[in-house]
Amino acid sequence: MFQRDARFDQWVSNRWAHESDVFWGFQGSCLDSLGAARASGRTAVCEFATAHVTSATRILSEEAEKHPEWAGTISNFHFPDWYRERLEREPFEADFCVAASSFSQQSLIDAGIDSARIRILPLGADLSQFPFVAREQNGPLKVLFVGGIGQRKGIKYLLEAVKNLNSHHIQLQLLGPLPADTSPLDEWSPWFDYLGRTNQTGVAKHMQEADVLVLPSVFEGFGLVILEAMATGLPVIASTHSCAPEVIEEAVSGFVLRHDDVNGLSNKLAWCAENRSELSEMGRAARQRALDFSWESHTNRLKILLDSLEVSDGS
Repeated sequence: MFQRDARFDQWVSNRWAHESDVFWGFQGSCLDSLGAARASGRTAVCEFATAHVTSATRILSEEAEKHPEWAGTISNFHFPDWYRERLEREPFEADFCVAASSFSQQSLIDAGIDSARIRILPLGADLSQFPFVAREQNGPLKVLFVGGIGQRKGIKYLLEAVKNLNSHHIQLQLLGPLPADTSPLDEWSPWFDYLGRTNQTGVAKHMQEADVLVLPSVFEGFGLVILEAMATGLPVIASTHSCAPEVIEEAVSGFVLRHDDVNGLSNKLAWCAENRSELSEMGRAARQRALDFSWESHTNRLKILLDSLEVSDGS
């Protein structure tokens, strides 16, 4: 994959990087093309769907040290040295960096990129596959987690929050691939039900049957699952290390917390269980908010961003 990205970049740099007023490349596969575009007087843009590699390595290494039993489920971004150098250099070769979230934006600033050269462009999502469904307000609160079941997604913090509540009124359901070593989950088995893996249709169905989605990610460049869940009418509790600060309206369509705020997460889940009517209204607000991030909305945001780059370049 690394060699493929580098070869593709070289091909583009020789043939296409100078063909338009603005060259737009993607993180990991555009280092040479950015340089070629700038050399020919074009505006060079690099898009980052996730955080800069330096921040990613630091955050995940610290998490592995805090929770060694989960270290095997935390990607430490073990890139070849030559490819890591490409990732580190790319934002410095661009006139502008486009980040998918404020979390990604901050990682670029931490790496030394001037904030004036960074723009935020949230990702778009195909919401047609995630239709809205009104929820019943009875039975236990169904708390859904969707994603790779490991500490990169903050799964231990979610398990701790549910265990602390120790309530039969709250039912945690985990949906997604298990890690190769499932032993870290053993002690938590009384506190969750594992739903297995499924396709997109199955994910949408489980979302429609749940009451709240929780994604306490330690590292998540964006998190499309947040938008998909909201589109079905599911309020979301997610971490600041995702698109949550841009997408979720606090206490309106969900809640935003630090990834390791276990007590805060327990309190929010308890509130959800005790305020089912308000939670239902929150789900309707989540649906409306998700529509702001459809592909159509993304197209409009992209056009506005491109227009602003041309203005900036002209000035």
